[in-house]
Amino acid sequence: MERWSSGVVRSRADLLIGFVIFIIILLTLTWVVYLFWVGKVRMNTEFLFGFDSVVAGKAGVYPALMGSLWLLLLVFLLSFPPGIAIAAHLERGRISRRMRHIISINLSNLAGVPSVVYGLAGLELFARRLDLGICLLSAALTLSLMALPTVIITCREAIRQVPTELEEGAEALGASPMQALWYQILPAALPGILSGVMISISRVVGEAAPLLVLGAVAFVPFAPGSVWDYFTLLPVQIFFWSSQSQADFIPNAAAAVVVLLGITFIFHLLALWIRNRWKKRLHL
Repeated sequence: MERWSSGVVRSRADLLIGFVIFIIILLTLTWVVYLFWVGKVRMNTEFLFGFDSVVAGKAGVYPALMGSLWLLLLVFLLSFPPGIAIAAHLERGRISRRMRHIISINLSNLAGVPSVVYGLAGLELFARRLDLGICLLSAALTLSLMALPTVIITCREAIRQVPTELEEGAEALGASPMQALWYQILPAALPGILSGVMISISRVVGEAAPLLVLGAVAFVPFAPGSVWDYFTLLPVQIFFWSSQSQADFIPNAAAAVVVLLGITFIFHLLALWIRNRWKKRLHL
């Protein structure tokens, strides 16, 4: 009787969870279709490769698009190497259990800090103290600082999934702990590491609050050519257009949201492709 009751409860819970997931997916698809419908009048090459303008019908998203792509690349380069090094040291390095627990708690706390706080930290540390000014490099360092806790947690989870027998077998054959880590553990964990890191970074680049605090400007009539240039990004451009009093800018904001969603979707597909390709290569 107790088993039957627990089975009924479990089945009802599964139905409830499935219903909630269905509603969330339906609402998300409805929102995306609405954005397509509102922004379809501006979804053309003129919008993608045009520059910003005070006239809604002539405004383009090219500087913001290039700024976002620049930032994606810089955040990946700045957060991935230290993230994977710290994660490997925490999981396979010689560190006490108590210290590992303390660091894990602090990483979880840092991952939950509001993005505005990172924007204030980046403004004071990178833009003012290091005298970098308001440029792409300052924004990339700020968002890398924001992404680093999530990247470390993701890399730790991927490394933790590697069987310990792989490391033990390598060391039994004469490999040092560093050689076992470099040639056995990290290649086996790389599919999970890359996919998790790319998804984390693509989410971080969609943040607007830290960049607005840092001083990102909405109207930039040129695409960035180096890390020292002024910049604008898709989230900042969306915020600027959606806050305009003229209704003509609403289709621009909707079309820019679709472009941002497209970039995120492409990065997610790329992460899945890398994960599957490496799994086949490693025969996992």
